Amino acid sequence: ELVKVQVALSNIAGKRIKMLFKKTEDVLKYLDPQYIDRIDVPDAMKLQFILAEGQVIPSQAALLEQVKNPQPIFDSA
Repeated sequence: ELVKVQVALSNIAGKRIKMLFKKTEDVLKYLDPQYIDRIDVPDAMKLQFILAEGQVIPSQAALLEQVKNPQPIFDSA
């Protein structure tokens, strides 16, 4: 009886691991910066996306500068 339970749990775990690897592959595919270039997205839609993110980009750049400015302090340590 315990062997059956162990086999069943092992099968379930194996399936979950396979699903996890599949999801990981999908995430890596979508994180690839060139992914958007490989799919067929009209330029107008790309422009809409860039314009929609236009307000966020300066704040992200400011945060990047804050992180970049202490860099010499860390490099000298």
